[in-house]
Amino acid sequence: MTLTTTVLILVALLASANVHAGVIDESTTGDFSDHRFQPTSIVLDPGMTTIRGRSGISSIPDVPDLDYVTFTVPAGNQLERFMLSAASVGGAFSFVGLEAGPIISIPADWTNVNNPMLGWTHFGSADVGRDLLPLMAKAPGSVGFTPPLGPGVYALWIMELDTSEAHSYEFQLCVESDCLGDGTGDDMVDGTDLAIVLSLWGTTGAQTGDLDGNGTIDGGDLALLLANWGPCPG
Repeated sequence: MTLTTTVLILVALLASANVHAGVIDESTTGDFSDHRFQPTSIVLDPGMTTIRGRSGISSIPDVPDLDYVTFTVPAGNQLERFMLSAASVGGAFSFVGLEAGPIISIPADWTNVNNPMLGWTHFGSADVGRDLLPLMAKAPGSVGFTPPLGPGVYALWIMELDTSEAHSYEFQLCVESDCLGDGTGDDMVDGTDLAIVLSLWGTTGAQTGDLDGNGTIDGGDLALLLANWGPCPG
């Protein structure tokens, strides 16, 4: 195979790569639900989904705005990272909780540290760029879990107690196949997945394609992809 033919094949692969991603912005889609039994439902595709919202001020004086969201991690995939990509909080921090199932089962004024949530954490501007999953997984009083988060239905509870002004948050949820290297979730590590890695080559901060988790798409990721080439096991 000539060099020209190889380049043409790689270009074709890059053109056909379909990296699923989306942005769900409360300012354009409408206010996320204030009801813990009826969270706003969002769709997570393989790849990166960004959730942007505002908290703090609600329509009721001195009552904080509560954001409840439910999402599904599709079969054959897992939630690899729950990154805080931006935050403007009141005081020192805001709050995010995670529970298995489609609802948050405890009220916002819950005071007992023991709770049925999988986990929770406080977050602030100092945590921007941080994966919050490991923090939530070890939260005091919660059920706990071992990241990554497997297939299933989950609910988020996001809250800011400072009601003097509006605050904001942005989370990036990275869903990847539970077959390492399968960035498209089709149970196959192939040319499309190679195209994803090549299209992001040398970038930092990307989630999809960073198979070794070192923050950069490089030779280590390519080596892992090639080692897992072919149908996913099981």
